[in-house]
Amino acid sequence: MPSTIRYVGLDVHKDTITIAVAVGKAEAEVVGTVPNAWMAFHRRLKTLGAAKELRCCYEAGPCGFEL
Repeated sequence: MPSTIRYVGLDVHKDTITIAVAVGKAEAEVVGTVPNAWMAFHRRLKTLGAAKELRCCYEAGPCGFEL
């Protein structure tokens, strides 16, 4: 059975990161907002699936540079 690729969009702000996910060609749905801190973000990202199943992108602004 082929794996399901999940497309993860990140809206990065100084204090928070809002996460949206789309599976295949389905419309993206916001799944939550976490503090803009590596541990909180990483913990939430791991709940979305295995790393090989995730494709992440973020708005190219100064707050997301460190991601």
